[in-house]
Order: sequence, then structure tokens, then C-alpha cells
Amino acid sequence: MVPLVAGLAVWTLLLMSTADTIIFRNALGNPRFTDIVRAKGASSVLLVVNHGIGQGAYGVWLARKTGAGAAVTVGLIGYVMASDLTALFSVAAVSSWLLDIDTATLVDIELIRWAAPVCAVTLVSAIFIGPRVLPRFIPSAKILTPWLSVGSVPYFLSLGLRSMSLFSVMVMTWLGAHIFGLALPLGASLAYLPIIFLAATLPINVFGFGAVQLVWVAAFDAWATGEEILAFQLAFQVLGVSAFLLRGLPFLPSVLREIDEGKMKAHKNNGGRRSS
Repeated sequence: MVPLVAGLAVWTLLLMSTADTIIFRNALGNPRFTDIVRAKGASSVLLVVNHGIGQGAYGVWLARKTGAGAAVTVGLIGYVMASDLTALFSVAAVSSWLLDIDTATLVDIELIRWAAPVCAVTLVSAIFIGPRVLPRFIPSAKILTPWLSVGSVPYFLSLGLRSMSLFSVMVMTWLGAHIFGLALPLGASLAYLPIIFLAATLPINVFGFGAVQLVWVAAFDAWATGEEILAFQLAFQVLGVSAFLLRGLPFLPSVLREIDEGKMKAHKNNGGRRSS
């Protein structure tokens, strides 16, 4: 499974970096694709600890690298995270409706079939309507104003790339399960894995371990024992964490240096404004 996970780590980094480049270039005019690849890779070192921590580090780099204000940066990282969730719910909705899944498990497939599209449509509506309406009533909602500069075409192009990345992870996870000896159906994997990925982003998980293991067993208990499922999940998670670290560590020094340079530049600018 090692070549499988290593190739997946590189492929998804390129896809997600391209998706983020589309968003940031439309909103800010920069940074370059290669810079985003470095930052995305470096932030994945913290992403293995927790999704929120990794995104926070990514946002700090974006603010320092581009000189964008805190409100703009928070708004754009929020946009990226909302887009990631939209892709997840969209893939879950399509998979659960198009694929024939009749086997009963502890995770209700009918709930996914109805809840996933509702969540996806809600998020898309929030992305396009939220920044136009909420700032009128909630002053702090002005952080959403950068969303207006992205536009619908770049958004859906970015969403397509995120969905492609997610689909790749799902298929490779299913293939990895078969290599490991678990005969998980492709349809069930494509329907249930988005829910597992969503559970993995919760702050109650650290290094990908926590309540997410319960979701793994609940989703696939009809095709394997709990021990078999957890053994595969542990092996695949360890390989995934290793791949994330290896792909991010080479970029970490340059990204940290850019964060420090941006911080010093911001201090100089603030000092110059105070002295004037």
C-alpha cells in the first residue's frame, strides 16, 4: 500500500493547490501556484494533528505572504473550508443516490441520501448569498466580503477539483482496503467515506485517531469485523500521516521563513505609520 498512499499524497496536493490557486488569485491576485503548493504541503505537517490547526497555519502564511489583512485572510480560509465541505457533501450525495446500497449498517444510508444534498445546497447558497446579506445585520460578517471577488465560474471550477481530489482519496482507500484483505463494496465505500472524512476533521480527533474509529466500524460492520476494520484503518492512517509529513517537511523551512519575513515587514510598516 506504500506506493498507493505516496502517489495519492502527491496527487491530492497538486489538485487542492490548484483549487486554492483559483480562489486566491481571483480574490488577491497572488500568490503563485508553486508558492501555494509549498504552503499547502508544509501546513499538512500540522494537518495530521488536527484539521483546524493545519488550516490556521495555512492562513497565517497567506496573510504574511500576501500582506492581506486579518479579515481578508480569515474570510478566504473560511471560503476554502466551506468549499471543502461542499465537495464532501456533494460527493456523498451523488454516491448515495447513484450507487445501489441495500445492505443495512449502523450508518443509515437514507439519512445520507437526504442530508448530504441539503447540506451541499445550503453551503453553496451561503457562499453566494451570505456575503451579500449578513454584513447588513452582523458587522463581524464583513470577513465574508472577499467571497464576492471570487465569482461563480472560479468557485465551481475549484469545487470540481476538490471533488476530484476527494473522489481519488475514496477510490484509493477502497483499493487499499482490498489490498489489505477487506472486501468492501465500492458503492458503500463511496457513500460512507465522506461521512468518515467529516468525522475525522472534528477537534475530538488527534492524529486521525478518536471518535472517527467508531464511525469506521459503524459504516462497514456488515462486511468485516470491528477488529479487521480497525486494523486496516490504523495501517492506512499511519501510512497517510507518514506521507503527509514526508511531503510537507521539505517545504516547512521556506514557509516558516516567509512567515517570519512577513511578520517583520508588518512591524516595519506599522512602525513607519506610527512615526509619521
